Amino acid sequence: MKLDKMIAKGNAAEVYQIEDDKILKLFFAEVPVQEAEREYKTARLAYEAGIPTAQVYGELLDIDGRKGIVYEYIKGTVLNDVFLDAVRSNNTAAAEECLRKHCQIMKKCHTIKMDRTHFPSARAMLDDRLETSYRNNVFTTEEHDRILTFLDSLPDSSTFIHGDFNLANVIETKNGIRLIDMGDCAVGNPLYDIVSEASAVLEVHNVLPIPNIDQIAKERTKMEFSASLFFWEGLKKYYYSDLSETEREIAYRRIHSLAVIRFMLGLLKGGQMPDDGIHTVKLLFFPEIRL
Repeated sequence: MKLDKMIAKGNAAEVYQIEDDKILKLFFAEVPVQEAEREYKTARLAYEAGIPTAQVYGELLDIDGRKGIVYEYIKGTVLNDVFLDAVRSNNTAAAEECLRKHCQIMKKCHTIKMDRTHFPSARAMLDDRLETSYRNNVFTTEEHDRILTFLDSLPDSSTFIHGDFNLANVIETKNGIRLIDMGDCAVGNPLYDIVSEASAVLEVHNVLPIPNIDQIAKERTKMEFSASLFFWEGLKKYYYSDLSETEREIAYRRIHSLAVIRFMLGLLKGGQMPDDGIHTVKLLFFPEIRL
């Protein structure tokens, strides 16, 4: 297999075009084998369940000690590029059309149920981070229980969760919208797809005085701050466009609280922050957690 045409490189893998209609995602040697195995399995199952993503070919490969997955090569226009071009040129109509397409495919995926025995739970992954902080005495029992009470209020489900549902992973082809990068697929309440690590910081920035928020947001979203805010506000508007005003208010309140919890846990990092910093973070964030 010739690997002379690299077309992308990320934190975990390189991507090579190996045939006109096939690519190889080759994981770096230091990436745990279990991570590659999980993506191989979940990507296959997602495609078979009707998620509009790339087909997986053959078995999981081992190339010079690195795991590899052969995918269908999805050719088309990345919505992220179209969106950013529209924002830079002040073409609001084109930018909003990208958001409508993004929300349409997101909502379609969120109608598909998956086998929970083959996909990790989005809620369980957040629980793990919470329990790590609790074991490290970051939270009191009352604080820990308050977060759990909110998380328990979100109806759980077997809904497909992409895990990294951003515009860079959405491609418009001649046959419709397709998704890529299936390494973080899970199941759970769709809110866990909407409130990602990136969107959490965008949701909380208006109400919490977080230093360097512009830079933090840019690092997480890979967009200029103004563009990422435009995307976030549009995502909420178009995803919930068919709800009543009361239903939207409930959804927005849940979004806000989940974003606060995700961002707070990310800041605290299981007890790696000095005690005075932990106190300040909790003082800011806990009033923002609302059922």
